[in-house]
Amino acid sequence: MEKDFVIFDWEVFPEWNCMIWNVYNGTDNIEFHVISSDDKDYYKKLKEAAYKGYLCGFNIKGYDMQMLDLALKGYTPAELYEHNEEIINSNDGKFKSLSYWRRFDFTDLYDDMKGMGSLKQFESNTGLLIKESSVPFGKRNLTEQEKEDIITYCKHDVFATNRLLTARMGYIEAKATCSKLSDLSEAECLKNTAAKVCAKMLKAKQAENYGDDYYQPPEKLKPIFEQLIHPTILENFYGVELSNEFSYEVRYLKNHFVYGAGGVHSTYKDSLYYISDDDYILVDADFENLYPSLIIVYNYYAAGIPEDGKELFKFLKNECHRLKAKLKEMRKAGLSNTEEYSELYRLRDAIKLILNASTGAMRNKYSPLYDPKAIIALCMTGQLLATCVAKKCHDMGALIIQTNTDGVIFKVKRSDLQAVKDMLNDFAKQVEVNIDIDEEYAIFQKDVNNYILFAEKDSKPKLKGRWAKKSGSEVPLSPLNAPVINDAIMSFYSKNIPFEDSILKETKPLNFMMTTMRGPTYNGVLYADETGENPTYNVNRVYATTNVNKGTLYKYACDETGQIIKHDKIASIPEHCALFNDKVPDILDLPDIDYKWYIERAKKNAIEMERLA
Repeated sequence: MEKDFVIFDWEVFPEWNCMIWNVYNGTDNIEFHVISSDDKDYYKKLKEAAYKGYLCGFNIKGYDMQMLDLALKGYTPAELYEHNEEIINSNDGKFKSLSYWRRFDFTDLYDDMKGMGSLKQFESNTGLLIKESSVPFGKRNLTEQEKEDIITYCKHDVFATNRLLTARMGYIEAKATCSKLSDLSEAECLKNTAAKVCAKMLKAKQAENYGDDYYQPPEKLKPIFEQLIHPTILENFYGVELSNEFSYEVRYLKNHFVYGAGGVHSTYKDSLYYISDDDYILVDADFENLYPSLIIVYNYYAAGIPEDGKELFKFLKNECHRLKAKLKEMRKAGLSNTEEYSELYRLRDAIKLILNASTGAMRNKYSPLYDPKAIIALCMTGQLLATCVAKKCHDMGALIIQTNTDGVIFKVKRSDLQAVKDMLNDFAKQVEVNIDIDEEYAIFQKDVNNYILFAEKDSKPKLKGRWAKKSGSEVPLSPLNAPVINDAIMSFYSKNIPFEDSILKETKPLNFMMTTMRGPTYNGVLYADETGENPTYNVNRVYATTNVNKGTLYKYACDETGQIIKHDKIASIPEHCALFNDKVPDILDLPDIDYKWYIERAKKNAIEMERLA
């Protein structure tokens, strides 16, 4: 990186405010700097921090950056608090004016985030303290003790943001590396979302697509589709309006196919498992960079991309393929620990970020890449290509287990494997889209969107969907949802270990924890115990307890008078759960854990599966 990251957070009150910051060093050994409106050299300190490096925080674009900008302009604490209230109480107050973005170099860790709503959720997922300051927001005449309490709370959030930056560093490095692939500066790449970086790199300007409003396949693919796919299926594609309402279901190739504007799914049976044996082997055939490839080969570019942008996109896609092969060679040669490998890996990550962002942005009406007709037509072509792959494999004797937007999972005789590989490689050349062919050991499938795939008997599994996906401190951006349950399910399927053995032997308390969120349509959260229902935080961490005096969590909504009009139990947590919002220890010290609840939940989630013959 060209500059250090300066992680910061604000706390704003009617007569006082403070900003806590530190220079990121990748460790938990943090030197905090405190700037408060009580300081004589307040503005000097703010200015020093503001231009010391890349300002960094969580969801800072609409609030923290404004606070810093206004404070540097000389706003008094009262004026700053007044603006703070306007932002909090207005749906669009955060983003009325973004001119201050130009005055700072910064990166927002909330950009391109999926599945995480707040910094508190991250703190809960990683076992950090998630209690909030006891000082009420908006309090006047703060005592020195109250100011110290607020500063301590703010330091804790800055500490958590340091941890979050470490967790997101791969994404941040990928965005920064985009500067090496374009004429954009590193600062500009870090400041923008991946989609905006992509649009800037491709020099896109939003334009209307004046092409056909109805789907027609590319001329090169039309005879292939008509040769391989049943005419009834094609009739439901050809001439169909390019609309998000597109939907079609059919029984085909012994699978139930569901087509839609977003992709295709099919399953032989929803719940099944298969383990490769001496006679048959499981194969995963995935298109490599399917959507970017289709954009280039069949001209599905967004209407707003100029010719030089198209040439750059084509270069990036080819470079991604080259780097993938190069990195594979280096791993085989034992060079994966070299600086050259790391540099090439970062470069490939940056390219993948841009390639993937390009199609997502085509559905965003605010993006220069917006082109809803092109992306739906592209998606339809991809679905028909996946159907072709399934058909060709089926015709060679394979049993199609599932089809998805990226490719097909099937089982085939080992004696036919090489012939199937040759066929797939020939088909890939014919349609000009590469296909990755991976031999797998086993699949345990709840449905097409939820499965566990093992490359080898004891290998790290590939997980798809919330049913199987691990959560917790090892993947801290995912909701914490009692990882011990998911671990037990994987051990049961892959190693035939009883649920009781896995769960009773678990010693990490965080693996029993669940993060709960209030939700945007509610005003608060209540915790029920022997004393009644008492207010608690918006984000809480809980575990199942044997203490029947402990209750559960409820979220509530109020009307304008403060009367509760909605009172709902937070879903998927026990009837008896204990709050644990302190820092979670590394060793087990929770004698009231209800192991039975976790065992029963694991058994419930681990549905009966039929083994494929």
